[in-house]
This record gives sequence, C-alpha cells and structure tokens, in this order.
Amino acid sequence: MYDERVFDLIRRTTPSARGELEITSVNNLYIAERALEFSFVHGAWTDAGTFESWMEANALLLANNNQVLSHDGAAAPDDVPFAAGPRPTGATA
Repeated sequence: MYDERVFDLIRRTTPSARGELEITSVNNLYIAERALEFSFVHGAWTDAGTFESWMEANALLLANNNQVLSHDGAAAPDDVPFAAGPRPTGATA
C-alpha cells in the first residue's frame, strides 16, 4: 500500500531501458528514504502486474478475509496490513 507521496516519487523516476516507469524505481526511492516496509503472504504468490493477476491476488486476499497469513498459515495480527508487498512506513492499509 503506497502513501500519498507515491505520485511525487513517480515523477522523480525516469523511464527504464524498456521505456517504462518501473515500480522498482519508486520502491528504491522509498528505501533510500528508509521509509519502506513489507509483509509476506505464505502459501500463495502472484505478480499483480496485469489485470488478471491483480484479480487473482485480490481473490487470494479475499479468501483469507483480507488478512496476510503468518508462516504457519494462521491470520497475522491486525496491525499487519491486508495488502502484501512493499508499503511506505506509516502507510495505512
């Protein structure tokens, strides 16, 4: 989950060799600011880079009541955001 600064950070990036803006560049800016956290979803993985895979990722989270799973498959504590992956420090789920 990205915070309200994400679009400012996107404007600071330059297109990659493929001619596209890369989310990794944005993540690296958050890392440089020491403002990036992440969570793990165990048991399933999907790249949410296409509409179809984004739908799959959402279906996985909905099947788990929008909760990230802990290493043993149980729901993680409430303070873990529902969206897995990078999130800026202080961002709300």
